[in-house]
Amino acid sequence: QCQCVPHCQNRRFQLHQDSKLYPKPSGGKGLGLFAGENIKKGAFVMQYIGEVFSLSTEEGQIRIDAYSKSTCTYMMRISN
Repeated sequence: QCQCVPHCQNRRFQLHQDSKLYPKPSGGKGLGLFAGENIKKGAFVMQYIGEVFSLSTEEGQIRIDAYSKSTCTYMMRISN
């Protein structure tokens, strides 16, 4: 049981209160994740598990090359 106060920033995460999201075909690019409700800017959407790397680094280019040959790896662009 979490002992955090009610205004804890991680509360929605701890209680698994993810936004309503649905995978569906995304215009010839495989599946996309779509919101089933309005999501306010800065709101918790869901947990992301994975690595974050920059495409401008050598490691980033190695990953792009390797992952582009995989059928079970998903990449997404993160922007501000």
